[in-house]
Amino acid sequence: MLQARDDPSRGAKVAAPDAQASLPLVSDLAAIERELDVARERDDNTARVRLIARALELTETQRHRAEYLDELAYAYQQLGRFDEAVDAMRQAVAAGWDGDLDEHPSAQALIADLLLHAGHTDQADIAWLNAEREDPGNPWLHQTAGLAYADVGLHNKALPWQTKGLTLALATNVDSDMLWMLTSERAETLDALSQPPDELQLQAEELVDREERAERARVDAFYRDQSTRTVPPKHASVGLAWFPAQEYQRALETWPSFAEDYEHGPYDAYCARLELLLRQLRAQGVARLALVPITIDSYLAWSAEHDRDPEQSDTRASYATELLKTTTTHPWPPERNQPCWCGSERKYKKCCLRAS
Repeated sequence: MLQARDDPSRGAKVAAPDAQASLPLVSDLAAIERELDVARERDDNTARVRLIARALELTETQRHRAEYLDELAYAYQQLGRFDEAVDAMRQAVAAGWDGDLDEHPSAQALIADLLLHAGHTDQADIAWLNAEREDPGNPWLHQTAGLAYADVGLHNKALPWQTKGLTLALATNVDSDMLWMLTSERAETLDALSQPPDELQLQAEELVDREERAERARVDAFYRDQSTRTVPPKHASVGLAWFPAQEYQRALETWPSFAEDYEHGPYDAYCARLELLLRQLRAQGVARLALVPITIDSYLAWSAEHDRDPEQSDTRASYATELLKTTTTHPWPPERNQPCWCGSERKYKKCCLRAS
């Protein structure tokens, strides 16, 4: 699905005419944008819907209408108001929206997914076929369609899309992450339909297994060359220090070297870096991995008590190791259908599992 963006020109879904009529006119777009920034920061989608509806009443927003409607679709989607999200996204496309989506290959694919969640299966079938006609050779499109149908329990409709996607992936130089997702998601669908793996599935699983063995060998070879790096023992338990979303921005502002290490990037990029590090540790044979959430105030107090520099990564690691014994941690990896460890409230398979 769509993810929230930082661009202030993006908006939420179009309110119904009677709802708009009840809103007081606001002539100061800058004031609306200031309130929108607060709503975005708090992830307050109800406020985003209200404020974008106001913004869309102003003539000076018309040149950004498509972007506002796109954000409006996102806000309605997050609120579970899928019919309104479909309407907003269709209006965004009609207004000329042609941006990129994080989890869908096209706006048409997003609309099809929203229709499924709204319960309009027949309309969604047509929308998916339209999306396929626009981009017939894209395995990502077929993977997205298959996952969307599977998410609403329509496994019999998911399987043909996953079969097409996997066939395309095996015939092209698709990236390994896409091949892995198509293979694992199709395996889940076959299991849900009580069907045994067919020849296509077995071929894909063999290839994925071969690539995973090769990747583990590359990682092992890399770390053998890092003479200054200590590889954890085979059966070690490692807790990785992690600033949750509410602490991450403060960490960037508090420690310049931390901000530089993570390139002042957004929270999702920070989480992707941690996800990849966890995969590297697993490839080295670490048996038990967990994320240890750090609260900055407690961390600063601990650092002062132990006369340690809180800006240093070694200090964070030592603190995480100590907390691992006493604090609630997030074992890694979660199950594919469990909430992602990063706190996004999306399933792991639709969030950090896709990090590459």
